[in-house]
Amino acid sequence: GGDKFIWKPSSAKEFEFDKSLLIKYRDVHSFRLLIGMGVLYILCQTFCVPGSGTSMNVLGGLIWSEYVDYGEYLIALPFCLTCISTGATMCYLLSFLTARELVTRSFPEKVQWLRKKIGESTQKAWSAILLLTSLRMSPVVPAYFLNIAAPLTPVPIWQFWVSSILGSTPHAILTVKAGATISHLKPGESVLEHNKGNFLFLLVFAFGLIAIPLYLNRRSKAEAAAGSTKEFAGKSGMHPMDSKV
Repeated sequence: GGDKFIWKPSSAKEFEFDKSLLIKYRDVHSFRLLIGMGVLYILCQTFCVPGSGTSMNVLGGLIWSEYVDYGEYLIALPFCLTCISTGATMCYLLSFLTARELVTRSFPEKVQWLRKKIGESTQKAWSAILLLTSLRMSPVVPAYFLNIAAPLTPVPIWQFWVSSILGSTPHAILTVKAGATISHLKPGESVLEHNKGNFLFLLVFAFGLIAIPLYLNRRSKAEAAAGSTKEFAGKSGMHPMDSKV
């Protein structure tokens, strides 16, 4: 009666048993489970709990992949992206309202670098979105830093929200699919045994999504540099090629 369910399987048999309990609970209380997972996910993202995004994505793929056909894409993926973007936006607002001075004192050089980067890309809305998207996809820049430092830059909150969705999509696709794959595993079976082709396709697809904003961001910088050269040449009465003579 008063026993608590703790998800901590230590063997394949325990994993199958715990999974069956989760699936039974999902079938009876699907809406309640979805709301509970959403609240937990958003809170973890709001307060920058390490590893919470990956864990919740895998769990979402595991639980919802068998609820309907392609449930990992029709339910788990939109759910995870909604929670990620909402939690990141809540973190943005929390930092803006309570922690701007603390963030500036804690990361002065990094905040200055981010301000400079975004300041160079605010001429067009999509340029700032692409920059934030590529930074969120990058393994070098932590997502939590973008969430707490973005309020200190000129980027509007709606651009931050859009970039959070776009930048989190490749990682969410891979981790949700990983959860769906784990849900179909049998004891002693390898994750890649029947899914090498699927994971290879998803990796190529994810890297393609990462490459698009990087390419467009680099292209926008090249166009901005070319525009600045033409503007200087027009003011000085010189052709851009005259300086090379």
